[in-house]
Amino acid sequence: MSVRDLNETDRDIAFQCLRYVLKGGYFDEDLHTRLGLTTADLEIMLSDWPDIQDDDASQYASWGMNNCFNEVCNGITFSLHEWDKWFTIPRTEVCYAYQRWREIRQRIDPNNAGGGIQ
Repeated sequence: MSVRDLNETDRDIAFQCLRYVLKGGYFDEDLHTRLGLTTADLEIMLSDWPDIQDDDASQYASWGMNNCFNEVCNGITFSLHEWDKWFTIPRTEVCYAYQRWREIRQRIDPNNAGGGIQ
């Protein structure tokens, strides 16, 4: 359970990423294309939080967590106002939390640290 293995601050950061991707309005038609998941998949993750099953790289929650972190860190361009509306920490801290999540994933599954399909 890699999300559960994060400290409380990093778990909150991961939640903020998931919440933004699901509810922030950035993704409309291309959510499934960009994340490989449906809105329903992300809604289940949000409702199960923090007890999502992201410890197995073959599970959608692992893909979802990886892809939400990745989009927030590397894919989406935010205005300062938009960032402050959804996140309580600087973007660099989100990226550090993403790295820590990936390190936990690496310990759980050395062949697939990111959570996506390889």
